[in-house]
Parts: sequence; C-alpha cells; structure tokens
Amino acid sequence: MDTILPLDNSFDPETLHAEFSRYLLYEKLQGDLFGLAKVLIRTLKVPLLLPIVPRLALLGFTFSQPFFIETLLDYLAQPDLDPNVGYGLIGASFLIFSGIAVSAALSWYFHHRFRIMVQSILVLEIFIKATTARVGATDHNAALTLMGTDIERIRMGFRHVHEIWASMIQVALAAWMLYRRLGIAFVAAIGLVVVCFICLAVLVNFTGDSQKAWMSRVQLRVGLTASVIGGMKSIKISGLSGAVREYVQKLRVEELAAGSRYRRIYIASAILGYLPLLIGPALTFAFAQGSLDTSRVFTSLSFLGLMTAPLALVFQSVPEIVSAFACLARIQTFMECETRKDVRQVLMERTDSSHLAVVVKNGNYGWEPDKVVLRDVNLSLARGSLNMVIGPVASGKSTICKALLGELPVSEGDIKLGVRSSHVGYCDQTAYLFNGSIKDNIHLPAADHIIAIGNGIIEVQGTFEQMMTSKALSHYNPSKNLAHIGSKSSFESPQIPQVQVSVSPTTKSEALAPKIDAARQIGDRSVYKHWIKNMGIPLASSIGIFAALWGFFISFPTVWLTFWTEDMKSVNPTHSNAYYVAIYGSLQACATASLLLLGITILISSIKKVGANMHGSALQTLVQAPLAFFTNTDTGVTTNLFSQDLNLIDTELPDATISLLLSLTTAVGQVAVMLMSSAYLAISYPFLAILLYVVQRFYLRTSRQLRLLDLESKSPLYTHFLDTVRGITTLRSFGFTSEDIRKNARLTKSNQRPSYLLLMVQEWLSCVLNVVVMVMAVILTTLAVQLHSKSGFAGASLYSLLGLGESLAGIVLSWTKLETSLGAIARLKAFGEAVTPEDTDEETIIPPQEWPEHGTVAINGVSATYSKPCEGECMPRLALRDIRVTINPGEKVAICGRTGSGKSSMIALLLKLLDPVAETADNTIMDGISLRKLDRMALRQRIIAVPQESVFLPDGSTFQANLDPNNASTAEECRDVLGAVGLWEFVAEHGGLEAGMSSGTLSAGQRQLYSVGRALLRQRVRARQSIRGGILLLDEVSSSVDVQTERRMQEIIKKEFENYTVVAVSHRLDMVMDFDRVLVMDTGEIVETGNPIELAEAVESRFGDLVRAMRKQ
Repeated sequence: MDTILPLDNSFDPETLHAEFSRYLLYEKLQGDLFGLAKVLIRTLKVPLLLPIVPRLALLGFTFSQPFFIETLLDYLAQPDLDPNVGYGLIGASFLIFSGIAVSAALSWYFHHRFRIMVQSILVLEIFIKATTARVGATDHNAALTLMGTDIERIRMGFRHVHEIWASMIQVALAAWMLYRRLGIAFVAAIGLVVVCFICLAVLVNFTGDSQKAWMSRVQLRVGLTASVIGGMKSIKISGLSGAVREYVQKLRVEELAAGSRYRRIYIASAILGYLPLLIGPALTFAFAQGSLDTSRVFTSLSFLGLMTAPLALVFQSVPEIVSAFACLARIQTFMECETRKDVRQVLMERTDSSHLAVVVKNGNYGWEPDKVVLRDVNLSLARGSLNMVIGPVASGKSTICKALLGELPVSEGDIKLGVRSSHVGYCDQTAYLFNGSIKDNIHLPAADHIIAIGNGIIEVQGTFEQMMTSKALSHYNPSKNLAHIGSKSSFESPQIPQVQVSVSPTTKSEALAPKIDAARQIGDRSVYKHWIKNMGIPLASSIGIFAALWGFFISFPTVWLTFWTEDMKSVNPTHSNAYYVAIYGSLQACATASLLLLGITILISSIKKVGANMHGSALQTLVQAPLAFFTNTDTGVTTNLFSQDLNLIDTELPDATISLLLSLTTAVGQVAVMLMSSAYLAISYPFLAILLYVVQRFYLRTSRQLRLLDLESKSPLYTHFLDTVRGITTLRSFGFTSEDIRKNARLTKSNQRPSYLLLMVQEWLSCVLNVVVMVMAVILTTLAVQLHSKSGFAGASLYSLLGLGESLAGIVLSWTKLETSLGAIARLKAFGEAVTPEDTDEETIIPPQEWPEHGTVAINGVSATYSKPCEGECMPRLALRDIRVTINPGEKVAICGRTGSGKSSMIALLLKLLDPVAETADNTIMDGISLRKLDRMALRQRIIAVPQESVFLPDGSTFQANLDPNNASTAEECRDVLGAVGLWEFVAEHGGLEAGMSSGTLSAGQRQLYSVGRALLRQRVRARQSIRGGILLLDEVSSSVDVQTERRMQEIIKKEFENYTVVAVSHRLDMVMDFDRVLVMDTGEIVETGNPIELAEAVESRFGDLVRAMRKQ
C-alpha cells in the first residue's frame, strides 16, 4: 500500500464533504425521494459534466463506421479500382478507429473520477451521521452494510450513467439512417424496441423493492456476523456455536433467495435488451426483402447494430441504476434519522452556585417517548464530591448517567454543568478500547501500572519500564525522550511516546498472511478447482454447453447473410428470400434461448449454490476457530471476508463469468467470419494472440494486486467504524468524535488509491485493445483494397470487426475481472486453510446426552497458556500454573481473586477454550473422561455455562428464540423461566414471547438475568428428559445486578441446580459465603482453598484479607 502514490487533492474526502455540506440541508431531504442524489449532483456538477464532450466525440467516430463500410463495399464492387481512393480508405480506417480509442479513454477517465468522488462523500457522510445520531435512532448494522454493499451497488449503478443518454442519441440517429436506406421497413425494428421498452417500464416498478429487500437481508446477516465475531467467546461458553451457525447460515440462504428475485428482473431486462439486437434484424429484413443488395444488407446491419446494441446496455443498466437509487434512498433514510440533541447547559461564567458540578431540575428521562424511566429528578452534585447511584435491576441507574451525558432520546427539564466544557469523563459498563496505539487509548508512560488487554484477555502487564525491558512493547519508538517517565510532571509533558497496542492488529492476521499472499499469484488453478467444486460439475458443464451454443448462434447468422447476398447476385437464386430470412430468424431465436439459459444457470443457480457453500465453509471455519484467533485477528478483517468478499462472489464474479463466456465465444465466431474475407488475415492471428497474452499478463499482475489491496484497505474502515459505534457514548463524552471523523477521512482516502487506480488500469487496457482493433482494421482494409476481396465477404468481415474490439476488450477485461473477483474465493479458501480448527483428531468421544450426570471434576497438575508454543528453550507465559483440585458431585465451588489472577481462565479450561500445555493435556478429568478426548462442541452443549457478557440474536428475533435458540422447549416452559428470573412482566409489556425484541431495550442487569434464564431453561429441558445432574459454570453472572437480584440468582441456583456441580467466578465475596468451597487464585495459581466462612475468620488467609478489605471499603 505504501508503494502506491497518493491521489491529487481533488479526491480529498474532507474537501469533498465540505463542499457537499454546503448543499446539504437535512430538513429538505425529508419527503424528497431523490434529495440525496440532487445534493450529490450539485456538489459534483463539474466532474459529472466533464465526460460529455469526449463521449459525443466517441459517438461521432462510432457513426463513421457504417459510412466507412458502405464506402469500402461500394469501392470493392466497382470493376475499376482507383488506388488513391483505396489509400484514402486505409487512412480513414486509421483515423476512425484511433479516434474511438482516444475519445473512449478520455470519457471513462473523467467518469471514473466522478464515481470515486461519490464514494468518498458517501462513506464519510455515513460515518459522520453514525457519530451524531442519537442512541437507538439508527441500526449500526445498517450503517455497516451501507458503507460496504450499498455503496458498491451505487458505484456499479453509476457506471453507465453517460451511456444512457449517449445510447438514446445513438438509437435515434441510427433509426434515421436505417430509414433512409430501407424506408418504412425500419419500423419493424422500432416497433420491437417500443414493445421492449414498455416491458422494461413494467419491470422497473419491481426493481427498487427487490433491491431493498435484498440489501436488508445482507444488512441483517452482516450485522449478525460482526456481532458473532466480536462475541465468539461468550457464544462458545454458552454452547450456542451450533445454533448460531445454523441461524447465520439460514440468513445467508434467505439473502440469496432475496437476491435471486432481483437477479430474475435483471435477466429479464437483459433479454429485453438483446431482443432488438437479435430479432430486430430478422424482422427488418423480412419487411425489406425486395430492396436488399450486398451493400445495403451489411450497411443496414451496421446501422441495426448501432441502433440495437446500445439498447442491450441500456436495458441491463436500467435495473442497476434503479438499484443504485434504491441504495441512495437507503442511505438518505439513514441520514434522516434523528440526530442527538444535547440539551445540557454549560455554565460559561462563574456564579454563586459555581461550587456545583451538576444541577438537574424537574428532569424526566427515558428511552422511549411513551415510557419515562425517571420522573421529577432534582439533584445537585458538588465539585469534587463522590456520588453513588444505587437501585435494583432496571431501576434507571444507567439512565441517569446517560442523561448527564446528554445521550437520552427522551429528556425533559434542565441539566446544567458547572464547567466550561460539555466534555465529561465516562467509563462504560463495558470498557472501551479501540484498535490503535496505547498512547491513543491511555497515556502509558504516565501510568503506575499498565495492563494490555486483548478481547478480555490480559496479554501483558507491569510498569512501563518493565514492559519496555521485556520487549513487551516492541512497537515503542526508542527515539522518543524517556527521561521524564515516572516523574510527577509526566502528565504535563507534550512529548508522549507512540506505543502500539495489540488489542487486535489493524492488518490481516499473522496466520492468514502467507495464504492470502499466495492467493495473489496469477493463475492459481486450485482456486478455480475450489470454485467449480462448490458449484458442482453438472452445473459447470451446463454453463459451458450454453456458452458454446451462444457462440455458434450469434456468429453463424452473419455467414448465413453472406450466403444469402451471394445467392441474390446469381441470375437464378437457389432459394427464395423468405427461406433465408426464416432460417436467419430461427438462428437468432436460438441465440436468445441460449442466452436466457446461460443467464439463469450462472446468475440464479450457480450464485445460490456457490454463495451458500462458500459462506457455510467460511462460517464453519469461524465457529471452529480457536479463541486465540479472535484475540489475534482484527474483527474488521474477518468481517470484511463475510461482507465484501461474499458480495464479490454474489455480484462481480457471476457478472465477470457471463461476460467472459459471451465475449470469448462471440470473438471466436467473429475471428472465424473475418477469415472468410482474406485467408492472409490468419497470418496476423498468432501475433495478435501473443500480443493479447502479453497485455493481459502485464495487466493482470497489476490489477489483481490492486483489487486485493482494494479489498484489504476496507478492513481498517470496517474496524474503525465498529470501534466507533461500539464506544460512541464514550467518544462523545470525551469529545473525541472530531478526531474520529478525521481518521475515517484518512482511511477513506487510503482506500481511494487502489480503487481509483484499478479503474484507471482497466481503462488503460481498454485503450490498448482499441488500438489493437485499429491495427486490425487497417490490416483488413489494406488486404481488402489490395487483393480486391469479394464485397459480401468483406462486408461480413468488417461487420464482425465492428464488434471484435468490444469482444476482445470484453475477453481481457472479463478475464481479469474474473481473476480479481476470484481473489475473494482465494481469500475465503485461504481463510479456511490457514485457520487451524480448535478441534483435534484425538477428540473422538461424543458423550451421551445425560453426561455429565455426576459432575465430578478432577484437575491434576494442569498448566495452560494463551500464547503460541515457543521455539527453543523459551517458556510461554502461563495463564494457569500447576492447578490441582478435585470437585465432588453436587459441590458448589466459588473462584475468587484479584483481576488477572486466572479466574475466568479456569472456566475456559473446563470448556476447552483454553488448552493445557502438552505435558498436562491428559490431566483434566470430567466424570471419568479425559477432556483431551472429548469433542469440544459436544462438551459445551452438555455443560450449562453462563458467560459474563450476554449473547443475543439480532434485533427483531423473538424473545422465545433468544431464550431457546435450539428450540428445545415449549412456550409454557419459557414463560415459567422468565417468571422465575423476574423478566416475564418486561417481556409481556413488549408483546410476549413471539414479539420481536431488541437487546438494547434490556439493561445490563436484565441481560445477565436473561442469560441465567437461558441456563435455567436448559436445566429444565434436561430434567424433562430425566437428567437430574450435571455441571453449571458461572462467569461473573452477577456483576451488573443489585444485591437483591443476586440473592434471587443464588436462590435459583440452590433450588433448580441442587444436584448440579456448580463452579462460579465472583468478585462479590459476601455471596461466596453460601458456597461449599472457595478457591483463591493469584497469578494463575490456586493459593488457597477451603470453606469460605472459615477462611474469612482466619487471620492469615488470602481470602480473609480480601473479605476484610471489602468490608473496609
């Protein structure tokens, strides 16, 4: 990426957005379906209009071709040929075809610049809106899809904007020219065009809705996938991996089905576009049989091509343009969502109440307009005072904090801050860390103690000097001045060193790097095999057959016209004109049928099969990946695989495939037809093939790299967006959103480079191919003039040449587009090969459903680490050290200790999320079976575990589905469980079990109660199956609930899980007193064990020290 030169300043996202903001008035967008499109046009009117002049020039050169063919054929039909006229025709062929190459290159150059500018503006605007929208007003999963799939559809839809008006001009002029040569017979083709336009107008009415339905499905799946990737640890702990995988795969299948509805409309539009091109000539010749001769046939055929060929492009482009405007409408809807309104007042001057930090008067606050959570709030908070907010679950504790931050949608009354700035320090319930330097997260050198955390795991901790000495902060720049580190004044030092933190790398994971780099190689046959394997041999064979039929039926009619015109010249024709017209029309009808079958096979059948299979394989890899993968791999990188790469497989790959097959088979036929004019032309074919191979090879080495860089450069954008929306409340409270917007602009600008340069090298290739066609045109004209070729065969050859340039460009562009699109399959294939599953070949035991009915756990000297195995004699940093403990059936054991002592690692060990070192792999026994031999997924399904962070299905899924993802219980059981945990009243108020739920409506405590309810439901289902015993693992399940709710949890555990062995991690030591035994941990070791009541009273006891420290606090 560093080797790519920066783009000029006209592409700067911040400059473009500043201009965009001048014309953007949110209130005027309301009710205007095309409001956003109008603002974009006003912003980019000059870049939008620049391609018009070269496009008009291209139109002029294009219309010169039929006149050139007519003049050449008339010249060849003369008995005496003037050599000077022949030389003039050779020069004319050079000027016409070179003019086409230059004008086309300039037109597309300006247009591609416009498309990249649109992309930059929209990406930055979506991000800015996400940072300014009020909490709950937007679906951040929607914004993620808008930034990716929707903007890609807009780029594709705007691709042929200038071709629409140019095509209309071309059709009108060609129709007039056709009328001058054939008279009223041209009405046959015009009538067919009108009928096709009427049919297209009907189809367009369904395009927008089908596109929106498709994008909504994409949005739902991508959003859920991003949540799954971020919460995989909790999903694995909960034993929901299988259920979540099936649910996400179901969403993928539904998404493909929704996309098929749009693609059927696209296929129908394409066929309507090809009908005038294929059937139009047959109808026209049928009405003009009496006035035809060789020159008139091929000149008219050229004009028919000029009239009907653009219609094929127009008819295919209209659904894409409608789709682009539908995506613009989705973005506009997102932009129209309610903006956060900060109603707080900042005291700018000192007053008598300046000793107060916060004053609230007559406050009413809530999350929904019809449901106020807090009423008549009046409070005053003094400067420097410590104030506590207490209350039961869902009583409004978090609500009052959000009110003081100005984050509530329902806010009445006055909030005054006794400071000169609205920025407030805020620590959310879930700590916010973003991908970047430690300096950006916290000023490290000024810290007394540093803990580097990666996705819930303490990776490194110690003082700054210790971590520097141990090279733990290997990315630190030693050239910075460290003399002040550790001093009191370090907070005031302007020179804070830059230190990179390994929260998760901002590039592709280390494990994936070799495989993904290998996938960049040109001509990786294994990728093609993988693609065909996922497609299936029968489907791939059908595609090849239909493509070959198309190639024959699209080319042979030109030869048939040659036979017809030669027969017309004879005194006694062999067959009537009706005979030739009927067979000509039949051949064109067969071409239409083969095109339809090819479109259905590729765009419907293959997309469904390949899309479902590739997603299923990648999802299986994701679910089976070890926990270390999620801590070491950036979430944005993995999300990109399931978003942009799958989008390529659904859109660009099938488009490139069908374009390549159509262009290739058509070009083969055209080349064969051109040989009929002069066999000498065949001499140039080997040189042409070598030239095309060299050009394609040279182009592919660049385009493939740029395409992959384009994909990879989106990963930091996704990561940054996910980081921002996850911590938007924290960012806004500290006033960091402005810097975040600038960072997004920098990432967008970085992503522009490969995107824009890829378009430029594609146009370079088109220009080169047009030059090749120009050379062939000159050669063909020279041979025809010098060798006095037959006019019929010369006409057929020149007509074929008119389309050969487009076919050659189509071959190379489609081939390279196919190669670069296959980069998505290569990345997914590399993902599946590079990520080693957490399962091993030794895990052959799948215990019965009733296991572990006793609940015995024996750990005999186990050590474990999250680090990779070290080479040589180095020792990995151990998360658990020589753990020795036996837990008896039905025993209730609590695990306590300071932060980072290894408590959660014990839970991870029992669930095989943390693997022991090789020497101790056999030392963990559960109900008589070594964990080393147990199937991991079966283990997690048999054990009931509740994670610290609750897991929910996407918004809109029912309360019952969230409570019972495996669908193993009845509605009555679900109601009873929700009543037991105190949530049934809440669920009933929101519509009952079958109502759609949003996890955002639950408080943190309610979320944990829901998780406990899920565990309770699993226990009751097991009890219904006469399974009385088992193991229950609890990882800080009461961290966000009040004492009363925690006591309810304890009562549920005592009553419902009486026969279960319970292992619970807890920081609340007063609740630990009810357990049979407590394990006290420190630095990964069990330093004390015993009865909690006895240990609490002991003088020299670690647990007693913790209890006494808690009581003092």
